[in-house]
Amino acid sequence: MLLRREPLLLAARAFQHRLVTTTTTSVFRPLASRAPSSLLATLGGRAHLHHHHPAHQLLRAPASTALLRQRPLTAASFASAAAAASSSPAATSSMWLFGALGAAGGWVACDFLLQWGGWAISTLLKTEKYYDLFGTGTFAIVAVGSFLRSAVPHATAATTAQALSSSPHFARQAVATAMVACWALRLGSFLVHRVHSQGGDSRFDEAKHQPLRFWVFWTMQGAWVALTLLPVLLLNVSAAPAAAVAATRGLVWTDVAGPALWLAGFATEATADRQKAAFRADRANNAGRFVDRGLWSLAKFPNYGGEIAAWSGLALFCAGSGALSTPGALIACAASPAFVALLLLKVSGVPIQDKQAKERWGGQPEYEAWRARTNLLFPVPFALPRWLGGPDDLAGGARRPLAEGGDDDSDKTH
Repeated sequence: MLLRREPLLLAARAFQHRLVTTTTTSVFRPLASRAPSSLLATLGGRAHLHHHHPAHQLLRAPASTALLRQRPLTAASFASAAAAASSSPAATSSMWLFGALGAAGGWVACDFLLQWGGWAISTLLKTEKYYDLFGTGTFAIVAVGSFLRSAVPHATAATTAQALSSSPHFARQAVATAMVACWALRLGSFLVHRVHSQGGDSRFDEAKHQPLRFWVFWTMQGAWVALTLLPVLLLNVSAAPAAAVAATRGLVWTDVAGPALWLAGFATEATADRQKAAFRADRANNAGRFVDRGLWSLAKFPNYGGEIAAWSGLALFCAGSGALSTPGALIACAASPAFVALLLLKVSGVPIQDKQAKERWGGQPEYEAWRARTNLLFPVPFALPRWLGGPDDLAGGARRPLAEGGDDDSDKTH
């Protein structure tokens, strides 16, 4: 019986040794490099590692043997030896990403606190007129706040221009934050003006009298802000790894392509909103009709297409900055426009508006012709493939003259 157990015991001991060695390599070094020196000194004064313990063997690496001849272990020797023994790029990038996510958590908490504060005020007043103000305002507050916090290390520069020129990473943070602030200011002013001019928002006619249901709306808005803003937030809260910064000190292609795509989306969204608002304002001629003027003659939802393009450009710009070069960070960047597209295409945007439009104008020849010839999102003068939001009916023939269309006043999502 003992002979049969011996191989199992040997295997268990080998596994234990491997596990402790791996844990020491991947955990002790980051903790030692980040922990306060006073804490390490306290721990070092009490640490007596066994001669054969894997941690002790790790700390006796050639680069740090001289530092570790004394026992008890000191804080300086622990940190230096651990750093010398475990310095793989993968471990560094992983710890950087986790650190960035941890730092971003404080701003995410700020986001939700702002939403819940807005919910409390709106519930007491039984109004929905602050909903869009808090939503877009939180984008600006979190983006600008996280950027200003990141600007502290550059405060010693004589001028802002010197700080920007001396740190490409800091310059990219400034550009990304400016894009968010411009987007939030434009959309926020448009939505707030609309909700006050129309006297309310029909989405909340019942919810504003039901506190718990109303809270769900505000919490969902907090999630929208956090997920959409994730690339910029990670860029602002992180100190980029030195190797990543060195690789992108000059201008890279994403520094041009990202802002260009953002600008195209921003302009499309703003133009579409302005054209639709002007169409609605002319009630004498357009009451009860669907809008098919300007960008709306080329796409059913050009405002949504513009928003998706804007956040895609911003995510591309952040992903190419060098600071977010790890696989996890790139996935976080891609999650932002993917979430915006999912929200608009499957949840609160297109499904609701498309259903209401079909119920109101379905069967009318002008509406059906417009629907058959227009793309879904992107206002370009040619039919896109169906997978990219092309017309409902690619066999519908050439474009017909513009119909005397109208608009659906129930569009409250954007």
